[in-house]
Amino acid sequence: MNAEALPENCPARCPAILVVDDKANNILAMQRLLHGLDAEILTANSGQRAIEIALGRPDIAVVLLDVRMPGMNGFETAETLRLNNSTRTIPVIFVTAESVDADQVFRGYRANKRLRLDHV
Repeated sequence: MNAEALPENCPARCPAILVVDDKANNILAMQRLLHGLDAEILTANSGQRAIEIALGRPDIAVVLLDVRMPGMNGFETAETLRLNNSTRTIPVIFVTAESVDADQVFRGYRANKRLRLDHV
């Protein structure tokens, strides 16, 4: 797990943002975009690693999740996060550098909607 040092303006412990992408350049770009926020930036290069990190970090405020990754893709990762009581309420934002078709958009909505259905 890569984690930047806590920002200087964080009094104790800032919330964490988990950036998940199999491409190091994309992770670096996201880190640069998020730099300066009052948040600890965590990174994972696979869905499986993201789940491991999320299970051990109750302070994750949001997961920025690449859709297309080898092995466990972003949709499968989000669905797995929703199945665990300790990670089911973490907001997930799907991110991709490639074009996305309507089926993928709806699959992303369904993966996130499971959270709401579990609480009904």
